[in-house]
Amino acid sequence: MFTEAEWLRTKAIPTMDDYMQNAIVSFTLGPTVLPALYLVGPKLSDDVAENQELNYLFKTMSTCGRLLNDIHGFKVYSSFLLCP
Repeated sequence: MFTEAEWLRTKAIPTMDDYMQNAIVSFTLGPTVLPALYLVGPKLSDDVAENQELNYLFKTMSTCGRLLNDIHGFKVYSSFLLCP
C-alpha cells in the first residue's frame, strides 16, 4: 500500500512489472488464505509447504485476485467519473 501511495503522491506511473510485483504483496491474500491452508484441513508436510509450486500458485492467486479487484474498481469508479 505504501508503494501505491508513493506513486500517487509523486504522480508516477509504474511499469507493469513494478505494478504486478507490488500487487502480489498489496492484495493481502496471504493473511486470509495461508492460515487456512496450514491450519484447517489435512496437515501439510514440510515438503509440500516448502514446494515452489505452492509458492507459484499463491503468487498466481494473488495476481488474479488483484487484477479482478482492479477491474471491478475501474468499473465502479469510472461510472462516477464519467457521469455528466
